[in-house]
Amino acid sequence: MRQQLITEQTALEMYEDILNDSYRRVEFGNLSYAPATVLREVDPTAFRCGFNDFVDSLSEDGIFVEGLTDSEMDPEEVGGDSDDGEALASAGFGTDEDYGYYGE
Repeated sequence: MRQQLITEQTALEMYEDILNDSYRRVEFGNLSYAPATVLREVDPTAFRCGFNDFVDSLSEDGIFVEGLTDSEMDPEEVGGDSDDGEALASAGFGTDEDYGYYGE
């Protein structure tokens, strides 16, 4: 299985996208808030626990997060010449470019 390394910021954006796509916006009168924003602000511990679980699930798909799970990577399994977004796309997520990362 080809492995991929992504930044913590990319993983956080992916997690927030999943929360926002899975739950309805929270509305108070004329105000509307994204579910990820509400969870992060109302219960930061639950937000971080959910994020940690999400990061763990990424590593099961061969996607590792720099500074969090990169020590679990197998150096022989890291892709070199291949498309950097292949592991993300095959795991059902967007590519690095979808999340604003345009690495070398």
